[in-house]
Amino acid sequence: MLYSTLCNQGDWAFRWRSIAPAVLMIPAVIVALIDVQYFLDSHTYDQWWDLFAISFVVAGLGIRVWTTGHTPRRTSGRNTKGQVADSLNTRGIYSIVRNPLYLGNFVGGLGVILLLHSLWLTLYYVLAFALYFERVILVEERFLLRKFGDSYRQWAEKTPAFFPLILRKYQPDELPFCWRTVLRREYITVAMTVLLLFVMEVGEDTMIQGEIILDSRWLIIAAINGGMFLFFRVVSKRTRWLSRVGR
Repeated sequence: MLYSTLCNQGDWAFRWRSIAPAVLMIPAVIVALIDVQYFLDSHTYDQWWDLFAISFVVAGLGIRVWTTGHTPRRTSGRNTKGQVADSLNTRGIYSIVRNPLYLGNFVGGLGVILLLHSLWLTLYYVLAFALYFERVILVEERFLLRKFGDSYRQWAEKTPAFFPLILRKYQPDELPFCWRTVLRREYITVAMTVLLLFVMEVGEDTMIQGEIILDSRWLIIAAINGGMFLFFRVVSKRTRWLSRVGR
């Protein structure tokens, strides 16, 4: 049956959702880089376009930070071996959209793709994201419906899966915002995002100018990013400083 097939695909997609989407985009990005040109054939205009694209990246990370900072432990996590949900998140950002983390991923990823100002690559990204994550969402909803029953059904019926409701439907979060939870859960996302921006910028300049171009500003950003990643990696693995009860 089609439903069973989609669920089987969704189980695989769920386990690899942190890696597979980026890997699947690599061939398309390489093809786009081969013919890349500065936006409107101007390096100055291209820099303004970069700021526009990076604004999407910041917005996507902001959505993830908002979500992660308010959610309790063992919900909205990075688990890959199976579904985990000790409670049903229905307040805060979850009162206007059911999958805010995936929304944040989409907006942030769109910003990275927009750096190459390629229409076909942007359309490919949107289509690939939709096909991949509709399967992930399908198996997550199957799990949540089985675990929470009518509570989940009633919330899902009034809350859109991906496109947020107007903010007047917003209900305040139950838990206060916690920066330490954000740092523990999101430092990998931030580090990988900055690395992708660095690679895209270097790749674009190198392909256009015919030689490896390493902008000093991006080198500084990359160095800081690497140092921060190592710092938070050690802190999260070797200490309890970022840990909070119930978070």
